[in-house]
Amino acid sequence: MFQRRRARVLLAAFVLLALVLVTVDFRSPQPDSGIGGRLRAGVAVVLGPVQNGLAVIVQPIAEAAGSVTELFSLRQENARLRAQLALVEERRLSYDDVVRENEQLRAQVDMSSRLDLDTAQGQVIAQGASNFEWTATINVGSDDGVLRDMAVINGDGLVGRIIATTGSTSRILLAIDPNFGAATRIAESGQVGILSGDGNEPMIFEPLVTEAVVEVGQEVVTSSYSGGTFVPGLPVGVVAAADYEVGQLVRRVEVLPYVNFTSLDLVSVVLDLPEQVDEPLELAPNVEFTPPAVDPVPPEIEPTIPPPLNTATPSPTPSGEA
Repeated sequence: MFQRRRARVLLAAFVLLALVLVTVDFRSPQPDSGIGGRLRAGVAVVLGPVQNGLAVIVQPIAEAAGSVTELFSLRQENARLRAQLALVEERRLSYDDVVRENEQLRAQVDMSSRLDLDTAQGQVIAQGASNFEWTATINVGSDDGVLRDMAVINGDGLVGRIIATTGSTSRILLAIDPNFGAATRIAESGQVGILSGDGNEPMIFEPLVTEAVVEVGQEVVTSSYSGGTFVPGLPVGVVAAADYEVGQLVRRVEVLPYVNFTSLDLVSVVLDLPEQVDEPLELAPNVEFTPPAVDPVPPEIEPTIPPPLNTATPSPTPSGEA
């Protein structure tokens, strides 16, 4: 109790002394002269080393406190910059996606224009349910004029054909499916054959003439025939291997497709159908057709039956007869 009262008295005395010194120093015309100046100089001499020591001790603490504050500020700034960077990256990816779609659309329009095709644009909304189902579903259907067996292309080439439709969706059998088949030809030489999928790349081209000249690097395109599915000239791929051995009965030429089937997105359904011959062909006016001469069929010759041979043994002649 006595210690607390003593401390309070000392505190009050120090405060009163400080007020007196401040008042004297303030009223002194020359702060560095008189009692106030001498007193200030004495206090500075006595307390100077203490202040320097306290400064040495307090300065690292103050710097550490400032560093902690600066650290929190830097973390906040870092978080803000990270969020801003993520937003910029998201916008960049969105921009890249728009650019990619734009390039695909341009390629498809160019393909349709170059081949003079009427097409319906669609987007892949689902892939096959398993690794063994080479199909895709697109968001255009019979309401858009899509019919079964129509060809499907993109900016690179043949994608497949339509196997089922609803009002707003269609299902594509991809060209790499083992059940896929199409009449094709070598663009350079015109050699025709059958193209089929193999479940993966490459596809298989079987020329009708086994010993046909097929070289690596030649382009394979669709071919038309009566009752066919695809319009002619759709690019399919390029010959990757065309080995041939003398006496080979079936020749299998490997074809790398132009289309990347693992990244299908935008496609076009070819609304044009192959031209069909509905009526018998007629000769042009003033053109006569003479069938080739045929040798007459010889009259039927009845077979001649030779008489039976007489194998009977002659009877002996009775004696005494003339």
